Amino acid sequence: TAHVASTTYSYQTTSYNPLPRTQVNQILRPGIPQPIQTYPGHHQNAYSSFPASVAQYATAHNLPPPVGRIKFSLTSPKDFTILSSKYRYGDVSTDDDFIESFRSDIVRLSSSFGNGAVFEQPGKEDDDEELLGTARWRIPLAAYKKIYAFFDIRDDVVVDGIPEEHLNAAYLHLRHLEEGYPEAKTLVEKGIPPHVASTLTGYQRGGVNFCLSKNGRALIADEMGLGKTLQSIAAMCAYVDEGPLLVLCPSSVRFNWKAEVLQWLGKERNNGTGAPREQHPALLTELNVQVFNSGKDEINKDAKVIVASYDLFTNMVKKGKIVESTFARIIVDESHMLKNTKAQRTKAALPILKAAKRCILLSGTPAFKNPAELFPQLYVLGGGKWWANEKEFREKYCYKSSTVGGRNNLELYSLMASTVMIRRKKDDVLKEVLPKKNRDLAHVAVDDPSDRKKLNSLMDILRDTKGNLGIVARGLHGGRNKRSSGDLRAST
Repeated sequence: TAHVASTTYSYQTTSYNPLPRTQVNQILRPGIPQPIQTYPGHHQNAYSSFPASVAQYATAHNLPPPVGRIKFSLTSPKDFTILSSKYRYGDVSTDDDFIESFRSDIVRLSSSFGNGAVFEQPGKEDDDEELLGTARWRIPLAAYKKIYAFFDIRDDVVVDGIPEEHLNAAYLHLRHLEEGYPEAKTLVEKGIPPHVASTLTGYQRGGVNFCLSKNGRALIADEMGLGKTLQSIAAMCAYVDEGPLLVLCPSSVRFNWKAEVLQWLGKERNNGTGAPREQHPALLTELNVQVFNSGKDEINKDAKVIVASYDLFTNMVKKGKIVESTFARIIVDESHMLKNTKAQRTKAALPILKAAKRCILLSGTPAFKNPAELFPQLYVLGGGKWWANEKEFREKYCYKSSTVGGRNNLELYSLMASTVMIRRKKDDVLKEVLPKKNRDLAHVAVDDPSDRKKLNSLMDILRDTKGNLGIVARGLHGGRNKRSSGDLRAST
């Protein structure tokens, strides 16, 4: 069976879908006779077969066959999808999605890989202008080569495959995911101080290891509160012999960064091996951490970590105090502040960041409005290999008529995650590290009858709510008969 225009047909001699007769006159090219044959099993209102009949005519007259176009696109480092065009012959086409003819083939070819192919409705924001987008598959990446080969040998298909470098990056990222989080001792072997490695949670060790696997050039895009600062400090410790570290950040958090660096690297600590008497000496003193306060500041000879605001950094670049060879290690906090390639701070920063041997960008929201805001950050980390041309990037991932939202979002996210970005959400990782909640009861005496009446009324409302507080209230304040006349119980 095949599905076309919400109607099911049976046919025997071809894998092409028949076309309703009402559409034939709209699509047949002048000079090609209208096909009149039908296939057994059709409904009584006869159907012509386009492109089957046209294909026969084309073959007989040594003309190219009617074709459909399909596009393979990554949806995640684990999956890919297939989008297709209408069937076309010359400048005419059907109104039917080409890929619909091959549902059973796709399911069959992918059945031995994971959960096989899953059919989903596409998101409008991911549609290609030339593709229908009415068929959205989520197929295990392991099945890609098999399905690609199936379509590639057909004369009636123009195939846009996934670029080889994108595939290799996805395969590599998938392998890292399968390896799981490294042990603390693995990070110690890579140059991370023992007391820092032992402090990191599992997902933070994974983040540090990701940065190291990218040779110290990565974007940590974790949600706020998951420890991007600590992960970046830890990762840069592996390259401590490469010279001073520059931390580029908003002015308001300069001294927070100094405190964080000294917190983790400026104190004598247990080495994390479990032997309390073995202490790890402080790696930095306060004199080793310099915060720029004005454009007149010079880099201290004892400074191992320099913290600068975006504005001061821009000023010092313009004055020639910071050049491309000044820093080999750079951390960029709130890297989305470099979203505009025409802004002075971005123009000053990009050459310095691009030249640095190690550069870790931090942002929980790398782009606010559209994918174009990502380009400067991605150019820093992968320019020349992945994202070399801003115009091409905008054409592929941004809408022409809107400054909000983007196109091919799943492909872009997958490519970023496979190459330079690691992103975790609180819902994904906090369940790994948060202990089970312990609740204590506190008895509060409410002597005033009026106040007690108001509070009881509010508690009744709270018990009727559907959220977590309602659940807690019902559990701790099951009913008025369980409370003394002068007490209310509160959970802390």
